[in-house]
Amino acid sequence: MVDSRFAEVADTCRAQDAAIERLLRRSLLALARNQTTVQDRHDFADLADALGEARMASLVRSTARLREGFGALDSRNVTPGDSVTRAVAELTVAIARCKPDPVTSPAATSDPVAACHSFADLLSQQPTAEASLALASLLATWRDLVDGPPPNISGRVNGTLGELVDGYAAYELQTFLRSNQVLAFAPHGSVSLLQFAACLSPGGLGPYFSAVSNIVRGGQDVLGLIALASGGEATQQIERWVAVLSNRLPEHITVELADILADLGRLEPLRALLDAAANRSDRDAVMRHIRDAALDLGDHQTAMRAQKLILTRTPYDVVERRRVGAMLAACGDAPAAEAALADTLRRAPSDAETIAQLEALRSGDFTQFAVNGGSTTPPARKRIRFSRRLTD
Repeated sequence: MVDSRFAEVADTCRAQDAAIERLLRRSLLALARNQTTVQDRHDFADLADALGEARMASLVRSTARLREGFGALDSRNVTPGDSVTRAVAELTVAIARCKPDPVTSPAATSDPVAACHSFADLLSQQPTAEASLALASLLATWRDLVDGPPPNISGRVNGTLGELVDGYAAYELQTFLRSNQVLAFAPHGSVSLLQFAACLSPGGLGPYFSAVSNIVRGGQDVLGLIALASGGEATQQIERWVAVLSNRLPEHITVELADILADLGRLEPLRALLDAAANRSDRDAVMRHIRDAALDLGDHQTAMRAQKLILTRTPYDVVERRRVGAMLAACGDAPAAEAALADTLRRAPSDAETIAQLEALRSGDFTQFAVNGGSTTPPARKRIRFSRRLTD
């Protein structure tokens, strides 16, 4: 009888343990979705603590800190006027302090859980030389994760809970590094800039410059903010800071900013905007505007880079594929143009426009490939930009 009762208790405990693990697994998988919030992570950490999973709770708290930054000021107590003043002051300090990185430092931990804790701890510290060196090591070690495929967390469902935790940590690391790539890595970012941006208060530019969209109303305001913060060095600072600030702007403001820069004939800042747009999944319109602006200004190399980035977002769009071939033909690269158009035809065998372009190219007729600026640029803007080509 006693043995039977012990067996029943053991079965009940095992069932409870299994139910707890299922709950933790399901909740951890739910966090690895874009729509979950920082508060969701704090709630999960409390749940994991209550269920005796201190290691898991600690990890998720670190990922919450990475997502929300470390500024302490309550933005609800800051008026819009104060926000602008604070933003100018913060950007002034950033321009003065946040210099390019020193020589690459030794490799850091390759354990994703330990890396999450290290990033959170280092970014919450004062930016000492030692902390900067350790952060540089972490960034160098995990740089390849930015461009790598998303960690397959669902594929670890049948593994151990520890393996699932490692997968979640890798997912959070990739999300953090991708969203802050422009801040953290060359040519526009640096260790000092990432440290500075992490600790900004929500009342100014915000953690990771995320509050900049609350301060600027359009593309011209972005240039005004840079000019106020950099004074006489505005011309030299625009290239770096339009990339950094645009990373947190709504797409329509970034499109407006690209158009303003193109009207001014400023190709280097346009290329910087393209660098920043390449890291985002919601910048297709920005890429198209930069492509057309580059064509207007006669920069076919930047236009082609933008077009190839567009194609990575819309791989099945026949028009965009055909455009690659046409742009190559306009640049005089007939073999590459023919290969691109032939590839388009393989994907869309009945596309009449591609057939016509391929026949023209093979017959040596390049007249239809002449580029008269961007295909979507309004005529008035084209005239402004064409005049820049004549005077620059």
